Amino acid sequence: MSLRLKDLMRGLSGVSVVTTGPYYPDTEELTGLALHVSPVDSSGVPVDETNPIPVYEPLFTTADVTQTRINTATSGDTTLVAGVASQTTRVHSLRLNVAGAVIVQVKTGSTIREVFNFAGNGGSMVLDLRDRPYYKTAANEAFIINLSTNVQVDGVVEYVTSA
Repeated sequence: MSLRLKDLMRGLSGVSVVTTGPYYPDTEELTGLALHVSPVDSSGVPVDETNPIPVYEPLFTTADVTQTRINTATSGDTTLVAGVASQTTRVHSLRLNVAGAVIVQVKTGSTIREVFNFAGNGGSMVLDLRDRPYYKTAANEAFIINLSTNVQVDGVVEYVTSA
């Protein structure tokens, strides 16, 4: 049986093809009894145990999500999700509404992950619920917002805590 290389590669992306038989470039035909297809990363390097495919931790169902209301008007750090020993927190949704001009820093532990600058009353920010987390803490690390001034901030954070 012979197989045209372009027919084999149609619909395949991100893979390298290795055959056990000869390849005849002038006819674009492959011969041989076995065909091995290996995934490759974006730079063309084969994926294996030394070069694994990056994996993120998806949200399997919305039943996994814990929801916490945000209600603060105090400048400085406000812990939204306390750190848990041997557990990480993955934030899948965040909504903020402000009653005045304020800068809100989103932090994991002491590390600033994102900054939102609200110009005045009625400002809002929404990171919609999705399966891939927006932020992930290290084990035993809190998820925090920091307000630049005493302004009322309301909202919701939706997250999953797990090992």
